[in-house]
Amino acid sequence: MRWICLLIGYFCGSFLTADVVSYHYTGHSAATLGASHNPGMANVMLTLGFKPGMIVLLGDLGKCALAMGLSHWLFPTSLAILYAGLGTIFGHDFPFWRHFHGGKGVACTCALLVMYRPMWGLIALIIGGLVVVVSKKLWIGGIWMPMLCILPWMMQSKEAGLVCILVSGLSLYSFRKDIRKR
Repeated sequence: MRWICLLIGYFCGSFLTADVVSYHYTGHSAATLGASHNPGMANVMLTLGFKPGMIVLLGDLGKCALAMGLSHWLFPTSLAILYAGLGTIFGHDFPFWRHFHGGKGVACTCALLVMYRPMWGLIALIIGGLVVVVSKKLWIGGIWMPMLCILPWMMQSKEAGLVCILVSGLSLYSFRKDIRKR
């Protein structure tokens, strides 16, 4: 069950909404946009504007919801949501068709946090959002959000806590260049 949900999530996550939006607006991949060349919502919003950025955000949240909903339908347990969400983050961050160079997975991480444990996910999103507003740096909020859920998830089950630690590690890895610039 875990592997099937991971695979469902990975293939859904490998669909990079930013590329579709970027091709529509510019005729080029999102990897050609901005200074970061990141195929994600923040780069699209900075380079193409608010509306294209929101389309990317909705698309990225939608692919997560699709993966987690399909996995939960096949295997009606919260673990199905957990592993599909993890797979979606991996797919977004490391899509096979782009030689494993994808986005940073912030929207996918947010979707997992809220869909797996809504109360803790919303608390993490609110605190992460406040961190972004105060610091004016998306990457700091992107790192803090999953970390805020480690303890509550660990208290629920060790497996969920370990997955949350892995998600936090993926966030740290995705923002490693930003951390070094600090």
